[in-house]
Amino acid sequence: MSELDRRGFLKIAGVGAGALLTGCATAPGFLRSGRSSSNVVVIGAGAFGGWTALNLRRMGARVTLVDMLGPGNSRSTSGDETRGVRSSYGDRPHGELWMQWARLAMARWKQWDAEYAKPLKMQVFFQTGDVILRSDWEPFLTQTKAWWEKNKIPFEVLPVDEVGKRWPQFSLKDVNVALYEPDAGVVRARRATESVAEVFRYQGGRVIIGRVIPPEPGSFDGHTLKFTNGDPFPATPLSSPSARGLERHSR
Repeated sequence: MSELDRRGFLKIAGVGAGALLTGCATAPGFLRSGRSSSNVVVIGAGAFGGWTALNLRRMGARVTLVDMLGPGNSRSTSGDETRGVRSSYGDRPHGELWMQWARLAMARWKQWDAEYAKPLKMQVFFQTGDVILRSDWEPFLTQTKAWWEKNKIPFEVLPVDEVGKRWPQFSLKDVNVALYEPDAGVVRARRATESVAEVFRYQGGRVIIGRVIPPEPGSFDGHTLKFTNGDPFPATPLSSPSARGLERHSR
C-alpha cells in the first residue's frame, strides 16, 4: 500500500467537514468539555505542527505528532539553519497583521529561551536588529514606518554616515535611506523545531517518524489512523474554522 503525505491525508479525511487537528487559535471543544483523555494526531512536526502539538498537550490532550522524516529534518520548510524574524511588512496587503504576529513571535521566542535555553543547553533566538537600505523613500518603507508609529514599535531612521559607522562592512553606494528595527533577530530554525519537539516529548507527547497509510476510498471512519510502522491509532476529529484556515495557509 502506498504512503500518504500530510496534505493528501487531510484531503482524503475531509478537511472541509472535520479535520484531524492541524491548528486551533482557542481551546478546542473536546478540551473545553473536559474530555481531556481524547487523542489528537497532528500531522507535520514543523513550526505550525510542533507548536500546535505542544500547546494541545499543555491543554491536557493526549497528542501524537507525526512527521515523515522527523522534527527539523533537512527537507522540511521549517528546517535549515536560521530564519529572520522582523516586522517590516509594508509591502503586503495584510502587512500590519503580519507585523503584529512577528512582534508576538519575538516576545515568545525570548520567553522560550528564558525557560528552556539553560536545560536544553541551546539558545534559539538572537536579537540582531534589521536594517533596510534604499535609495529613496519608496512605498514599502513609508507604510512600514507608518505602521510602526501606529503600533508604537521601536525603530530608527538612520543617517547614512551612521550606518557606515555601525556596519562598516556594508556598501552604501546609492543608499540614501536607512530604516532600522532594533528588536528584530534570527531564530535557529532547525534547532528551534527540534527543541519544541523535545519539550513536547518531555511533557508527555508522542512523536512518530513515518507516514500515514491512506485508507481505501470510502473506508476512512474519521477516527482511526494507520501508520507505516503498522500501528493503528485513534484520533479525535475536530471541526474548526481555525484548523481549516491554517491548513489552507500552509499550502
